[in-house]
This record gives sequence, structure tokens and C-alpha cells, in this order.
Amino acid sequence: ELPTATGNGQRRGFGVTNADRSYALALHRAHLTTLLTRAFLVYKWALDSVVGALLLSELPAGMSGGLATPGGIQRLLKWFQQRYHWLDGCEDQARDQGSLASRLHGSHPDALSTIAASGTPITVHEAAQIFFSLCHALGLSVRYVALLEPIAVRTGASSRAKKRRRDSGLGEGKRERETGRDRVTDLTGPSPPAKRFLAWVE
Repeated sequence: ELPTATGNGQRRGFGVTNADRSYALALHRAHLTTLLTRAFLVYKWALDSVVGALLLSELPAGMSGGLATPGGIQRLLKWFQQRYHWLDGCEDQARDQGSLASRLHGSHPDALSTIAASGTPITVHEAAQIFFSLCHALGLSVRYVALLEPIAVRTGASSRAKKRRRDSGLGEGKRERETGRDRVTDLTGPSPPAKRFLAWVE
């Protein structure tokens, strides 16, 4: 919950204080820093030579030849889909397990073999991360793209302002217009998706 300004804090708009805006900006910066740090750790893990060597050791004989073509990439992706299983929307499952993502970022890359052999589903983010590492180990020209979605700077202040407008007894029609115009995510609601990953093979 946003702190309430005291003293001579100046209010703007619908009762939003300077302290509210400062808090929202600090929250945005902290969230963005966290996302950038995680993206860096993922990238560093994917370029680890031990992880790359492990993934290369799993390739069938003769698979590594002729991959720098659309047909070769298709063959590689088909094998990868058979080796690893990922599900859209299994983020909650991975979060509940607590250890799945940490095993990918920990100091035990051989856990990848265990995950693949057991058929444990991974998230699409983790699948892109592993596939990027595999392509890099094969010497393919590949990019790792992370789309960061930090909490908006205006999220906290706007959410609090909306609550104050509702509490002030504005007319129903005006409340609907304001809500439709200013679509924001309440800090007390579900957190927005942190990022999306993409392994881009050129």
C-alpha cells in the first residue's frame, strides 16, 4: 500500500501526493532492476560452457551437421520438442514447485538431463532459454530476447487515485468513463508478467 504523505505534501489531481508519485517511481525502478538482473543471469547461464557441452552430448549422432539452414533448424527444433516438454500456462505450476526454475539457474547443469528424461514440463521461458544455449553451443547465429514488463510508473498513484474517486461518491457514469480511460493494474491484484523470452535464430 502506498504511504500517506504528511505535513505540507502537495497534492495533485485527485488527491495524489508527491510522496505517492515518488513511491510509484521507486517501485518501477526496483522492479525494472530486478528484471534486468534476472535477464542477465539467464543469459550468463545459457552461455555457460558446461551447459553447452551437456546439451551437445544429448544430440543424436549426425544431428549437428547442416544445421545452418532453415531445414536444419527445423530438424533441430523437432528433436528439441521431443526431448523437452513445455506447456503454455504452466508458470503457476513451476512457481509452486519452487525448484524447477532454480535448477536451471543453479550450479547443477546435469539436472537438465533429469528434467528431459522424466518428462517434467518446463515453462516456455525456460524452453527458449535452453534452446538458445543449444544453438549457441552449436555455433549458430542466435539472439536471446527478453521482453521486460516492469510495473508502470503511474500504476500505484493511479490506482490510489481511482480508489479515492470511488470513495468520494462520484456519479456512476463518470466513474465508468474514468475507469475506461485509465486502465491500470492495481498493486493488490495479480502481478503483471515479468518478461517473455525468445530464442531468435538467424
